[in-house]
Amino acid sequence: MLVSIILLASLAVILINQISGAKPNPRPTDTTGTPSVTTQGSQTAAPTASPATSAPIRDLSIQTAAPLREPGAAQPEMMRWPASSSVETVRTVDLAAYLGKSRSDKPLEGITVVLDPGHGGIDSGCGWPVGVRDQDIMEKDVVLSVAQSASQALRTLGANVILLREDDTFLSIFERPALVGSMLLEDFTRHTQSSELGIGPLARLTPLLDSIVSANDDLFGGVMGGSGTREDLKQIMDIERQYPDWLLISIHCNAAADYPDVHGLQVYYTSSAVILHDERIECQSLPSSDWEPSYQYYDDGGRMRLASLLYDSIVSEVPALGQGTSAPLVDQDFAVLREQNLVSAMLELGFLTNESDRSVLESASSLERLGDAVADAVYSYYCMR
Repeated sequence: MLVSIILLASLAVILINQISGAKPNPRPTDTTGTPSVTTQGSQTAAPTASPATSAPIRDLSIQTAAPLREPGAAQPEMMRWPASSSVETVRTVDLAAYLGKSRSDKPLEGITVVLDPGHGGIDSGCGWPVGVRDQDIMEKDVVLSVAQSASQALRTLGANVILLREDDTFLSIFERPALVGSMLLEDFTRHTQSSELGIGPLARLTPLLDSIVSANDDLFGGVMGGSGTREDLKQIMDIERQYPDWLLISIHCNAAADYPDVHGLQVYYTSSAVILHDERIECQSLPSSDWEPSYQYYDDGGRMRLASLLYDSIVSEVPALGQGTSAPLVDQDFAVLREQNLVSAMLELGFLTNESDRSVLESASSLERLGDAVADAVYSYYCMR
């Protein structure tokens, strides 16, 4: 009973604590005020293939199948999109080519990892001591340090790394997945043009994401708002499904002020099933005319595997963060994982309200080891079976 109470309390705190790490944020700008994508070092956000200059043969094919209804379900009810793509495939990746590559040979060349340090700016996340203005340790600082360490380790392995924030900048919960979508749409357009195809009606999608980025407001979801997934967003996420060589890892810390003994690493992933379950409950409070079908074309197996590898790698590198909770891997619905379609996971590195976890997360050497562990998990995801 005590374990259940503790788990429920910690999950409640997690949910409150993660709202800022699940949705959008403002796109970084250069000195001229022009929107730009934040990248680490000399790495680029996406391949730079030159588009074809000849006239397109035809426009890209888009065919959206009708939403599905559960057999025998009560009416009305939220439907679901078929687990298939509405957008023609123009980009394929042979992930088998990465299997067995040696760590010494830059095995992750061609892989892009998007690192999302949670919180930032006016949103400091959780911290310690609880309830005071000037805290000794703040989540936003810890997770940025881990992300920077992970970035260095990943680049050593040859990966391209994108940090959604490189400094103490506020990003809204919806801007984070909107930035990911914008980067991939830009790259997908290049691939489409290189195939001598016109982007056609997909040209309307980028402005939808740009409005979210410009707003930088946790209360503005734009095309990502509401219950279910609009057809526009389905097409964006169908395109993102063509990028198995990209991963997203969101990095956070935890807190449970009323339960100081609760400690340890938790890793979250978001599956099609939990999204469908949550959206069917949520939509009951909205007029049925506002319901959109639930998106169901995530790589559930890839997401769960990434989460498991991250957990195993981190507790192997920093054993003190292991065996702290009865639910180390959790399938839960967070916007930063739901509103984009890369294989992705969210780390809760430990509880800042626990003395043991806090001693780890205050140590510069431990934060570096945590970054190394993240890189090791990505290496295992692509290069080992």
